[in-house]
This record gives sequence, structure tokens and C-alpha cells, in this order.
Amino acid sequence: MPKKILIPAGLLLTFVLVATVLGLWGDVSGESLIGAEDSADGPESSVAKAQIKQLIDQAEPGDTVRVPGDRVYRETVVVDKPITLVAEEGAEIRGSDVWKGWQPDGGVWRSEKTYPELRVEGRWRCEEGTGQRCKQPEQVYLDGEPLEQVRLGPGEGEFTLDGDRRVLLGENPAGKTVEVSVRDKWIEGRSENVTIRGFSMRHSAGTGIKNNLQANWRVIGNDLSYAHTTNVTLSQGPGMVIENNNLHHAGQMGLSSYKAQIKIRDNRIHHNNTASFKTGWEAGGMKISAATDVLIEKNEVFGNKDIGIWTDVATTGPQKIMIRGNRVHGNPRQGIRVEISKNAEVTGNVVYDNGMGYPPDDPSGAGITLSGTYDSQVSDNTLAYNNSGIVVVNANREKGFHTVTNVVLSSNDVIQEKGLAVAWMKAYPSGDIFNIASGNGGQDNRYYYPDPPSGESRYKWERYYERLSGYEETPAEYNGSQLSDKEKDAVLKENSITRER
Repeated sequence: MPKKILIPAGLLLTFVLVATVLGLWGDVSGESLIGAEDSADGPESSVAKAQIKQLIDQAEPGDTVRVPGDRVYRETVVVDKPITLVAEEGAEIRGSDVWKGWQPDGGVWRSEKTYPELRVEGRWRCEEGTGQRCKQPEQVYLDGEPLEQVRLGPGEGEFTLDGDRRVLLGENPAGKTVEVSVRDKWIEGRSENVTIRGFSMRHSAGTGIKNNLQANWRVIGNDLSYAHTTNVTLSQGPGMVIENNNLHHAGQMGLSSYKAQIKIRDNRIHHNNTASFKTGWEAGGMKISAATDVLIEKNEVFGNKDIGIWTDVATTGPQKIMIRGNRVHGNPRQGIRVEISKNAEVTGNVVYDNGMGYPPDDPSGAGITLSGTYDSQVSDNTLAYNNSGIVVVNANREKGFHTVTNVVLSSNDVIQEKGLAVAWMKAYPSGDIFNIASGNGGQDNRYYYPDPPSGESRYKWERYYERLSGYEETPAEYNGSQLSDKEKDAVLKENSITRER
């Protein structure tokens, strides 16, 4: 229950007078005192009078802090006590400032201000051929639209920095709002037991929300976009929740986590990796590393560059991974990738139109891939029109990550027009993936192709097979069947799958 604050009558009168002068008195209503009146100049100018920092400073541990809406807060919010931070409608946090005072200069417009030096982390890896784009965290927005950073000669929709780190715009900003990202976080954690709810947050030159290894963080019902790296990172600890958020247009990933117990539910995660981070390293919709216990459930993950859902790294102790009931579509690499993990269950997901950026025999183009993973199940999923369906591979990696044992594929529907429906691949010579004692295989899966075999490979276990009948003679499939056209149409309709490409 919220804390109640008891104040003697004399002190209360004094407090009201002081709070009124400072513009800090809000609607306590039994929860918190936190708020500020709008100034006569509108929401933007009221920010200087009532920042979120002031509201948190007044709060007691356990309070619910209500942040007044219909205004933009341009600050990095440090949460240093266990509270619930709730946005009223229209409350936004931005890592950018509005810059004015642009001077024409030979076809470009030069800023009066200089861009502060921003942190570039040595671990950032950029996609080849992108000119190290991911190591340029500077962001400029014109009337809310992001401008592309170029090295020289900016044109319309572009900007660059001169030798003094002044911003050069390629189009006249007169009558428009120019926002420049100068802060590398929206919210920074310095306390455990924190809930962040209901905000819109944009424009960060680094990570957006970061718990800084504090336990029991909950990020619920927010719209988070345009962080240069990840929109939200919750790592190292129990009780993490990322739920019912819209996570989009991050430079690297919508979300990430490391060594945490975490639940990721009911989010829309889309169009991330806008800054061309290396796709095979750490980029796309999400990457969850070394999770002790992770539930990824009922999310829609689409249009990310390039993996949709990605878990990686087995823990030395217990590990449990549940990926259940998600819709994953339109990602150019794998829809779901479980890498170097154990005790994973991938079930009840709808996975379609993924992997089209890769050759048909490349495991990177699968709807679902298990790589270097053991004691795991892939069951009751619907896969349609991915570059390939399900791929299990013993990875060609150091430190023994070639182990693939007790992996079972069961009761999945795999609909393909071409490419492989399912493939077990041995990428490491000493791998044990095909050893009968390894316990790998499948049963009760259903497959669809539009035409009878005509020399195309459709299944793989040690070698390629054109027909399901040959594939069923291996441990890879027992009691498999072919879907008819009518059954295939029913599966697509039941799962609301329409072609995207």
C-alpha cells in the first residue's frame, strides 16, 4: 500500500505556501506529491521549473510518483530509491535538446552550439561496408524525423559535424524544430525495486533505460524509441519484467539482458538496428545472454535487422528458457535463434517470412534455429514461408559448444514454397548431433510443399532428402505427415498468416 505522509497543521500550511511558490504541489491523493503546474509559455518551458529529479527527491521509498503529462522532460532521470514512476498522459522523456540559432553558410546551416563529445564503447561492432556507422552516436531530428549522418556535404534529410563539432544541416531549418541528442540515457538505475510505467521516451545517444545491475526492475506500458544502442537493458538479478511496451527504431536492439531472471511479455518489438550494428554479433529485436530463467511470451517481433528473438550463452548453473506464443515475422535473419543454451522450450509460436536475406542452406535464414543447444524442445509451432523452416546445428565454435543432445522437434507445422523444411547440420567435425545415443530427433511434424519433389532437397539428416518417406527412415522424424492444400490453408487462416513478400 502507498505510504501516508502525516504533517502537523502548522507545518502543513508552511509546506503548501513553499510548494506553491516553487510550483511543486501536485495531487497527493494518498500516493505521492509530485507534479508541477504548466507555465504560461506551455509544456516545454515548464520543464525547467519541475524536472522529474525534483519529484523523485521528494518521494519516500515505496511511493508511487506521478509525473505530470502533456510535456517533454529533457533530462537523465536517476532513480535512486525504490519507487514506482508513473507517467500521466502525454509525459515524455527525451535525450535531446532543442537547438536554435542556425546560420546559413554556403548552402548548409551551421549551429551556434558545439556538439558535446559522446561516449563510444570499444565493444561496439559495426556491419561491414557501413563506414563504422554504429560508432557515430550523434542524432539530429528535424520536426521529429531523424536525419542521416554523412561525412561530407549534407543534403536534404542529412547532417554532418564540422571540425569544431558544430552541426551542419543540409536543409533550411527555418520554421522547424531541430532536436539534438546530447544525453546517453533516459533513465539510470541506482536502486532496486523500481517500476517505470506509461512514458514515451525518445532520442538517446546511448542506452535508453538501464538498471545498472539493480534487481527487481519492471518496465511496463512505455513507448521507447531511438536510443542509439538498446531502448531498455535489464541485467544481472532477479525479478526483471519488460511488459506491454512498444520498442522500436533503436540503433542496435529493442531490448537486451544479461545474467538475469526476466519476463518479456506482450511487447511490440520492431524496426530495430537502425545504426547498422553487426548483425551476427549483437543486433536486431532482442538478445538475452546467460539468462538464469527467461520467459519470452506473446510478443510481436517484426521488421528488425536482423534476428527477431535471440538467446545466447549457457549458464554454469541452472538455466531455463521458455519462448512461447510469440508472433515473429519479417526479420531478414532467423525469427528465433537459441544459441549455446540449455533447457530451452520453443512452443506455440507463429513464425513466418523470416530469413530471406540468406541462402536456402544457410542456418542463419531459418524460422527457428537451435545452435550448440541441448536438452531442449521445439514443439507446436507454426512456421510458414521462411527461407528454411527449423534448423538444428552443432556450431563450429571453440570451448565445446558443438554439443547437441536431447533436442526434440515435435508437432510443428512447417509450410514452405522452397528451401529446407527441417535440417540437422553438423558444422563441427567432432560433433555428436547424429549419434543415436544423443537422443536427438523428431515426431508428429506436418509439412507442406506446393509441388511434388523435383530434385530439390527438402529435409536433412546426415544427407539431404527430397521426400518425407526417406527422411522418416532416420531418427529425425517419426510419424510425420504431409499437409494437403486444404489443410495448409486452414493452418494459415487459423494463425492469421498472410504473405509479406
